[in-house]
Amino acid sequence: MAAAGFSAIATLITPDRPELTAWPLLVRTLATTGLGGMLIGVGSGLLLYSGLRAAKQQPYIQVTLSLAVVWLVFGLAASLQVSGAIAVVLLGLVTSWLATAGLSPSNRELLAQLWAYLDYSIGALACLFAGWAAAAQFQSLDAGLTFVWLLLLVVGAGAIARLLATYLLVPLVNSLRQVTPLDWRVQTLLWAGGTRSPVALVLLLSLESVGEPSRNLLLAVALAVLLLTTALSRASLGNLARYLELTPPSLAARVERLQAQLTAKREALRQFSDLERFKPWTGTVVDAIAQDYTEAIYHTEQSLTSIWVDRRLPAYDLRQVLWLQALSIEMMGYRYLYDRGLLSEPVLAKLELRVTLRRDAVLLDFMPPPFFTLRTQSWQLGLAQWLRASRWERRARQQATLTKYEADAAIACVCAQVAQTLQRSIEDKTIGAAIAQECAAAYREDSQVANRNLAAAASQDPAQVSRHQRQIVQRVAALGEQDALEQLVRDGTLSADLARALRTWTF
Repeated sequence: MAAAGFSAIATLITPDRPELTAWPLLVRTLATTGLGGMLIGVGSGLLLYSGLRAAKQQPYIQVTLSLAVVWLVFGLAASLQVSGAIAVVLLGLVTSWLATAGLSPSNRELLAQLWAYLDYSIGALACLFAGWAAAAQFQSLDAGLTFVWLLLLVVGAGAIARLLATYLLVPLVNSLRQVTPLDWRVQTLLWAGGTRSPVALVLLLSLESVGEPSRNLLLAVALAVLLLTTALSRASLGNLARYLELTPPSLAARVERLQAQLTAKREALRQFSDLERFKPWTGTVVDAIAQDYTEAIYHTEQSLTSIWVDRRLPAYDLRQVLWLQALSIEMMGYRYLYDRGLLSEPVLAKLELRVTLRRDAVLLDFMPPPFFTLRTQSWQLGLAQWLRASRWERRARQQATLTKYEADAAIACVCAQVAQTLQRSIEDKTIGAAIAQECAAAYREDSQVANRNLAAAASQDPAQVSRHQRQIVQRVAALGEQDALEQLVRDGTLSADLARALRTWTF
């Protein structure tokens, strides 16, 4: 029966030309449609980025331009008989990579939200059309059996391919990048919970090299694989993570909930002071509600204190909970710098990976977690020596230096802020003093290490570091001016058109 499935695949790929075997035609189809789509996608991505840069502070024009270019690229790919789906994917990759430093954070977020919404919408439409096209395959028993065998073969092949990619490719990439390899448990979770995408359905819908019955059967198999793997991964991923001990302990959720309640109630109590300026809300009503909040704050503080002083709870669990919370605060600090335009997206990705590695170390009982930093890789140094006299080599070295400098600056700033946050939490009695002091001291040490790296970089190339610092200061000043103009627009003292004209810094 399995042989029938393999022969069915060969028949589907070459229905009208039995003299051709499956592999030559498959390779030729991939070369003509896939490579052509890649070339169109890269070229159109460069053109779209130029248009987005020209639009500057006009986000709606940028949105309209991106929609128009995607539509034109898909039509151009169809007219040239290459893959429009691959062209659009490459268009998005190139544009998003270039837009990390060329667009303002607000405009970049607007475009990201637009295409995230369209991604879900187009994916739903692709599944709908694929379901319509595949409905004819279940009219006979033979077609149903062929479908079942094809489904089993494709699911098995996909599982094996993901297994090889996860357990062979990930360690290889980690060795080339000289970072700590991912733990086997994390690799298992990656293998079981990979991202599912309807791109395969879009490719099959645009495939014209096979007959319609064969294409419909392939669509049915692809749709079934997408739905089956998504359902299985969603149903089993949480249990697998708990089995592999990759989820935070339940104590962390309990502490997090109490801390959130305490922070919210304290902020609500502070808001009552604003009501003192208005006579209708003064008196016994405000006092009664404030008394209720005060009692709730007291009981929440007692609940938190009982957790930190409970001798029945292992000190190890409390340390792990606190470190996981500190790492979450650190991650939010990097996201804040990125949202403010003070951190580029490539550096943010590296810092998020750093926090993820530290979190995995905490879950693996390493506390305090190791200090991970960005380093120039050996293959980069070898390539730089081979291209020693080229202009590209000098630019690559400068970019690598600036990337590491930017990451160290973010680490120094955010780690110092995390230490201050932990110290304030000790004063507010929301965390245990002894455990928090250890965590705060580790973060202060991380900040000092990053500051030493910054000082070493400044001594090696002071002119380049000075230029980079000047750019950051100018960016901070420009963001301050932009915030002031936006506040004036919200207050109604400045028109939106005049505010756009007064912006002196273009992203």
